[in-house]
Amino acid sequence: MKISGKRKASVVGIAKTRGHVATIGASIVRTFTRTLDVGMEVTGAVAPNTNLQRAQLQFLVGGNYSVHEGLTLDIGVLAGHYVASPRIGLQIGFSFNNRQ
Repeated sequence: MKISGKRKASVVGIAKTRGHVATIGASIVRTFTRTLDVGMEVTGAVAPNTNLQRAQLQFLVGGNYSVHEGLTLDIGVLAGHYVASPRIGLQIGFSFNNRQ
């Protein structure tokens, strides 16, 4: 559970909105080869107080490819719905694990 707040400027000054945000997520990963993993994930958030503007539904599909021992190239495509989610996005990065 996440506790969140939002400040906004209005005619009468700064107004505060407080409330709780419940989050949930699930993911699954499949290893296709020794060097390639592919997975997908879905996450969501909901708040009873709509003034928080924290509703979220987001999907991610991606994978990682082992470039070298302990080094992977990670790529993901994401899409979302509602105010707190990006409409569409691309994530690219590297992961390094020096403990073998």
